[in-house]
Amino acid sequence: MRRIWLAALLIWTGSALADVSLNTKLQLQADMERHIQGVMINGVYPHIDLATGAQQTLFPAAGHPMILKMSQGELFVLCSELRDESGQSHNVDFYMAKSGARYKVIRTEVANRAPLKALMERGLVAKVN
Repeated sequence: MRRIWLAALLIWTGSALADVSLNTKLQLQADMERHIQGVMINGVYPHIDLATGAQQTLFPAAGHPMILKMSQGELFVLCSELRDESGQSHNVDFYMAKSGARYKVIRTEVANRAPLKALMERGLVAKVN
């Protein structure tokens, strides 16, 4: 299912690519990693499932090369993959804003693509070229 959604995302955003420099892409990736490392406690990325109230322990697995740009200002969405203790993959979307020479995470969605899909449906997000 995840692969189908990613393929649809690439097709849907293919005609609306945003131009972003290589330096910006590298800075975004570095700042996302810095954020993840800053949130981690004893090697674990803690997360509370608001639907159940359960605390999840997540571990970094892989970043995705996909970067999305919001239509307003210097706002981006970067995707990463975290895994829980059982090895199950969880997509994590990091919404980032420019702050000086860097970018800071201003919102995080764990295993919840609904907000990103809604932004895409309204044409407020484009895949970075």
